[in-house]
Amino acid sequence: MSAKKDSNIVMPGDFLSTEEEFTPGLNAFSNDEGRVLSDSVGIPSFNIQKHEVDVDKKSRTVKVAGIGNVVFGRIMLVKDNMVVLELFGSECNGEPRRLLQSSGTIMVSRVSNNYVKRLDDEFRIGDLVKAKIVESNSYGIELTTSEPNLGVIRAFCITCRQELGMFSGKLKCTNCGSQEQRKTATDYSLKMD
Repeated sequence: MSAKKDSNIVMPGDFLSTEEEFTPGLNAFSNDEGRVLSDSVGIPSFNIQKHEVDVDKKSRTVKVAGIGNVVFGRIMLVKDNMVVLELFGSECNGEPRRLLQSSGTIMVSRVSNNYVKRLDDEFRIGDLVKAKIVESNSYGIELTTSEPNLGVIRAFCITCRQELGMFSGKLKCTNCGSQEQRKTATDYSLKMD
């Protein structure tokens, strides 16, 4: 048997061996006192033939949101030429992704494939939106809702702030009956038909 694995997980700085028994290998180091310590979270592996100890790293990889990934956010600001969203989630093919920035923008040209006269007809502050990342850089994240499956997934009445239900393709307040317009996604959350 050339290698012996320990089943205990070690943390950075944990004692593995002395230099007389095993020299530091991968993800291990020795200090001034001749003690071999771990520099990673993982499982130690002792190679008896080489008299060397390695630490097999045990950590999960974090996947970052990128171009083409779907994001979820809340409308924070509606201007004439763009809307600003507070982002709170991202996914790619159902797998969660980490967002490196907390906000994103949708320019008026990326809202819909149809002509958009006024952005406040398409989005309102507080609406929950499903969008796709089209550009990501140090200045921010730019989004689009031009595809049919993207847009508002949950909207609220501008009069009484109750949730809007979708009745035969039209948004109507479930409380006061007010009818409103939005750029909705095909999977709007409260379909009533």
